[in-house]
Amino acid sequence: MHRGRWAVYSWNMRLPRPCFVAPVLPVLLLLYAGCRMGGLSAEVDKSAIRISLDKYVASIDSASSEAARQVWAQSDDVSFIHPLGHERGFEEIRANFYEKLMSGMFSSRKLSIKNVEIQALGNSALVTFYWDFHATWRKDGSALTSQGREPDVFVKDAGGAWKLLHVHYSGMPTTNLNRGF
Repeated sequence: MHRGRWAVYSWNMRLPRPCFVAPVLPVLLLLYAGCRMGGLSAEVDKSAIRISLDKYVASIDSASSEAARQVWAQSDDVSFIHPLGHERGFEEIRANFYEKLMSGMFSSRKLSIKNVEIQALGNSALVTFYWDFHATWRKDGSALTSQGREPDVFVKDAGGAWKLLHVHYSGMPTTNLNRGF
Protein backbone atom coordinates (compact mmCIF):
# COMPACT_ATOMS: atom_id res chain seq x y z
CA MET A 1 0.00 0.00 0.00
CA HIS A 2 1.30 3.41 -0.98
CA ARG A 3 1.81 5.83 1.95
CA GLY A 4 2.61 9.03 0.01
CA ARG A 5 0.77 12.31 0.11
CA TRP A 6 -2.49 10.71 -1.03
CA ALA A 7 -3.28 7.49 0.71
CA VAL A 8 -6.40 5.47 0.08
CA TYR A 9 -7.52 2.90 2.64
CA SER A 10 -10.40 0.72 1.48
CA TRP A 11 -13.43 3.11 1.27
CA ASN A 12 -11.88 5.96 3.18
CA MET A 13 -10.00 8.64 1.32
CA ARG A 14 -7.56 10.92 3.09
CA LEU A 15 -7.09 14.42 1.68
CA PRO A 16 -3.83 16.31 1.69
CA ARG A 17 -3.14 18.68 4.54
CA PRO A 18 -3.95 21.50 4.42
CA CYS A 19 -7.06 20.65 2.46
CA PHE A 20 -8.17 23.37 0.06
CA VAL A 21 -10.98 21.41 -1.60
CA ALA A 22 -13.45 21.45 1.30
CA PRO A 23 -13.62 25.24 1.81
CA VAL A 24 -13.62 25.97 -1.94
CA LEU A 25 -16.29 23.45 -2.92
CA PRO A 26 -19.26 25.37 -1.42
CA VAL A 27 -18.11 28.56 -3.12
CA LEU A 28 -17.85 26.79 -6.46
CA LEU A 29 -21.30 25.27 -6.01
CA LEU A 30 -22.81 28.67 -5.16
CA LEU A 31 -21.11 30.27 -8.15
CA TYR A 32 -22.42 27.50 -10.40
CA ALA A 33 -25.94 27.86 -8.98
CA GLY A 34 -25.83 31.64 -9.40
CA CYS A 35 -24.79 31.30 -13.03
CA ARG A 36 -27.49 28.72 -13.67
CA MET A 37 -30.15 30.97 -12.15
CA GLY A 38 -28.90 34.07 -13.95
CA GLY A 39 -27.72 35.85 -10.81
CA LEU A 40 -24.23 36.58 -12.06
CA SER A 41 -25.58 37.37 -15.52
CA ALA A 42 -28.14 39.81 -14.08
CA GLU A 43 -25.42 41.69 -12.17
CA VAL A 44 -23.29 41.94 -15.31
CA ASP A 45 -26.35 43.20 -17.20
CA LYS A 46 -27.09 45.76 -14.48
CA SER A 47 -23.57 47.15 -14.78
CA ALA A 48 -23.87 47.37 -18.56
CA ILE A 49 -27.31 49.00 -18.25
CA ARG A 50 -25.91 51.58 -15.82
CA ILE A 51 -23.19 52.42 -18.33
CA SER A 52 -25.87 52.92 -21.01
CA LEU A 53 -27.88 55.07 -18.58
CA ASP A 54 -24.82 57.24 -17.92
CA LYS A 55 -24.36 57.63 -21.70
CA TYR A 56 -28.00 58.75 -21.95
CA VAL A 57 -27.39 61.39 -19.26
CA ALA A 58 -24.28 62.56 -21.14
CA SER A 59 -26.31 62.78 -24.36
CA ILE A 60 -28.74 65.15 -22.61
CA ASP A 61 -25.90 67.25 -21.19
CA SER A 62 -24.25 67.59 -24.60
CA ALA A 63 -27.52 67.74 -26.61
CA SER A 64 -25.61 65.74 -29.19
CA SER A 65 -27.47 63.88 -31.92
CA GLU A 66 -24.48 61.59 -32.35
CA ALA A 67 -24.37 60.77 -28.62
CA ALA A 68 -28.14 60.11 -28.78
CA ARG A 69 -27.62 57.75 -31.72
CA GLN A 70 -25.22 55.71 -29.58
CA VAL A 71 -27.79 55.40 -26.76
CA TRP A 72 -31.14 54.90 -28.48
CA ALA A 73 -32.32 51.83 -30.36
CA GLN A 74 -32.46 52.74 -34.05
CA SER A 75 -36.08 51.83 -34.53
CA ASP A 76 -39.46 53.36 -35.28
CA ASP A 77 -40.64 51.67 -32.06
CA VAL A 78 -38.72 54.00 -29.73
CA SER A 79 -40.62 56.76 -27.98
CA PHE A 80 -39.95 59.68 -25.67
CA ILE A 81 -42.66 61.41 -23.63
CA HIS A 82 -41.59 64.80 -22.27
CA PRO A 83 -43.40 67.97 -21.13
CA LEU A 84 -43.55 69.48 -24.63
CA GLY A 85 -44.53 66.39 -26.59
CA HIS A 86 -44.39 62.73 -27.45
CA GLU A 87 -41.74 61.75 -29.97
CA ARG A 88 -42.04 58.47 -31.87
CA GLY A 89 -39.11 56.95 -33.72
CA PHE A 90 -35.47 57.88 -33.34
CA GLU A 91 -35.56 60.59 -36.02
CA GLU A 92 -38.33 62.48 -34.17
CA ILE A 93 -36.44 62.14 -30.88
CA ARG A 94 -33.26 63.39 -32.51
CA ALA A 95 -34.89 66.32 -34.31
CA ASN A 96 -37.51 67.45 -31.79
CA PHE A 97 -36.00 66.61 -28.42
CA TYR A 98 -32.24 66.81 -28.88
CA GLU A 99 -31.96 69.47 -31.59
CA LYS A 100 -35.01 71.73 -31.15
CA LEU A 101 -35.52 71.44 -27.39
CA MET A 102 -32.20 70.62 -25.71
CA SER A 103 -29.84 72.34 -28.15
CA GLY A 104 -32.18 74.98 -29.54
CA MET A 105 -33.68 76.26 -26.29
CA PHE A 106 -30.76 75.83 -23.85
CA SER A 107 -27.18 77.04 -24.12
CA SER A 108 -26.08 74.66 -21.37
CA ARG A 109 -27.61 71.66 -19.62
CA LYS A 110 -26.76 69.44 -16.65
CA LEU A 111 -28.86 66.40 -15.77
CA SER A 112 -28.03 64.73 -12.44
CA ILE A 113 -29.67 61.45 -11.50
CA LYS A 114 -30.17 59.75 -8.13
CA ASN A 115 -32.01 56.84 -6.53
CA VAL A 116 -31.40 54.68 -9.59
CA GLU A 117 -33.11 51.28 -9.60
CA ILE A 118 -32.39 48.76 -12.33
CA GLN A 119 -34.47 45.65 -12.97
CA ALA A 120 -32.85 43.44 -15.59
CA LEU A 121 -35.51 41.22 -17.16
CA GLY A 122 -33.69 39.04 -19.67
CA ASN A 123 -33.26 41.07 -22.87
CA SER A 124 -35.10 44.09 -21.49
CA ALA A 125 -34.76 46.25 -18.41
CA LEU A 126 -36.74 48.81 -16.47
CA VAL A 127 -34.72 51.66 -15.00
CA THR A 128 -36.24 54.24 -12.66
CA PHE A 129 -34.61 57.27 -11.11
CA TYR A 130 -35.12 60.81 -9.86
CA TRP A 131 -33.36 63.73 -11.51
CA ASP A 132 -32.33 67.36 -11.13
CA PHE A 133 -32.01 69.40 -14.32
CA HIS A 134 -30.10 72.69 -14.47
CA ALA A 135 -30.01 74.65 -17.71
CA THR A 136 -29.47 78.10 -19.12
CA TRP A 137 -32.10 79.53 -21.48
CA ARG A 138 -30.55 80.45 -24.80
CA LYS A 139 -32.98 83.38 -25.33
CA ASP A 140 -31.95 85.45 -22.29
CA GLY A 141 -29.30 83.58 -20.29
CA SER A 142 -31.58 82.99 -17.31
CA ALA A 143 -31.37 79.80 -15.27
CA LEU A 144 -33.84 76.95 -15.23
CA THR A 145 -33.90 74.33 -12.50
CA SER A 146 -36.38 71.47 -12.38
CA GLN A 147 -36.73 68.12 -10.67
CA GLY A 148 -38.52 64.99 -11.72
CA ARG A 149 -38.58 61.26 -12.09
CA GLU A 150 -38.27 58.93 -14.99
CA PRO A 151 -38.87 55.32 -15.93
CA ASP A 152 -36.79 54.16 -18.91
CA VAL A 153 -37.07 50.91 -20.84
CA PHE A 154 -33.86 49.45 -22.24
CA VAL A 155 -33.51 46.50 -24.62
CA LYS A 156 -30.50 44.40 -25.49
CA ASP A 157 -29.74 44.61 -29.21
CA ALA A 158 -28.43 41.78 -31.42
CA GLY A 159 -24.85 42.76 -30.53
CA GLY A 160 -25.54 42.57 -26.78
CA ALA A 161 -25.55 46.37 -26.21
CA TRP A 162 -28.26 47.96 -24.04
CA LYS A 163 -30.24 50.62 -25.93
CA LEU A 164 -33.07 52.92 -24.90
CA LEU A 165 -36.52 51.96 -26.18
CA HIS A 166 -38.74 54.31 -24.17
CA VAL A 167 -38.42 57.31 -21.85
CA HIS A 168 -41.27 59.00 -20.00
CA TYR A 169 -40.24 61.83 -17.81
CA SER A 170 -42.46 63.54 -15.29
CA GLY A 171 -42.24 66.25 -12.68
CA MET A 172 -42.14 65.48 -8.99
CA PRO A 173 -45.28 64.23 -7.22
CA THR A 174 -47.69 66.92 -6.12
CA THR A 175 -49.45 67.13 -2.78
CA ASN A 176 -52.20 69.34 -4.23
CA LEU A 177 -55.23 67.12 -4.92
CA ASN A 178 -56.39 69.46 -7.69
CA ARG A 179 -53.20 68.87 -9.70
CA GLY A 180 -51.72 65.78 -11.22
CA PHE A 181 -54.97 64.04 -12.17
